[in-house]
Amino acid sequence: MYNILDDIAAFKAMLNDFVPFVQSPTIFWKLSNPGPFMKRYPTLTIAGIMFCMEKLTKVQTDLDINTTNQKNNLVAQMNYNLIKWNDILIRKSLFEINSRLRSWKIYVDDCINDINDYDKYYTEEIYGRVYIHLLLQTLKNHDQISILQNKVHVYDTQLAQLFVENTFLWDQSLQIVFPRENYWYLYGRLKTT
Repeated sequence: MYNILDDIAAFKAMLNDFVPFVQSPTIFWKLSNPGPFMKRYPTLTIAGIMFCMEKLTKVQTDLDINTTNQKNNLVAQMNYNLIKWNDILIRKSLFEINSRLRSWKIYVDDCINDINDYDKYYTEEIYGRVYIHLLLQTLKNHDQISILQNKVHVYDTQLAQLFVENTFLWDQSLQIVFPRENYWYLYGRLKTT
């Protein structure tokens, strides 16, 4: 079950490490505050920031006023940082999307070769595809966007041939954040034999 308080805590840790992350050459940054033992925070990446922000700004919840203000302040601070460090973030996003595209291609190829063996990883691997979507939005004005979009289109076409529509994979409260028209691959599974 989705808990927005977990995302608020993770987002706060991301914001805390944001400047050292941006100033480093590292694309996948290990947070200095890894989070509670049973609920570790994700690695800090541009896509991870966007993923968390999408949920924090779009999920409908009944938070108390103090928590709502904290969430809104964290999002405002991150938006400020994203604007301030935009040029560096674009470069990091380009490295990240190329890395994620390589991983996604490998997974799709593995599914083509043996769908029954790789279907069990779909619910985890699909995060990479969502991150690719968010990175494409970040890079929408970059001169390489057409090349990146073409790669995604090829992999999506391959995935669609292996895909069967079904219910939303994640907690229902996240459907507002990830609608079917943009995230069709979250609304089903791979066809196994």
